[in-house]
Amino acid sequence: MPTLREIRESNYISRKELSDLANVSESTIVRIEDPTHRTTQEVAAKVLEALSKRVGKQFSIDDVDGLNIYNVMRDRKQRTKDYQRKYNELDEAAYPLVWSVETEHLTIPLHTTWLAALL
Repeated sequence: MPTLREIRESNYISRKELSDLANVSESTIVRIEDPTHRTTQEVAAKVLEALSKRVGKQFSIDDVDGLNIYNVMRDRKQRTKDYQRKYNELDEAAYPLVWSVETEHLTIPLHTTWLAALL
């Protein structure tokens, strides 16, 4: 399968022309053509639609090699897990456990800052 750059160059279309047709910035075209950068499915589809109209042949995301599509839901979930892990590590380091209050269903840790606020 050809890459976006190969399709664009074989049809003598500049990055500037493609970006104008797709109504995106030229740097977006540069990023999409670089397989180390990610793009959303919406932006990739927008660029491929503009390219299809200009060339006269329909291209889909599956027809083009080297597109690194950004999976919003997977990456958001991963960022949330990373943030929570970092937050927990910082919380434990900054607020050493003083004691905990046990109820019949859970244990609630009490930290020094919480105790200071209660006093």
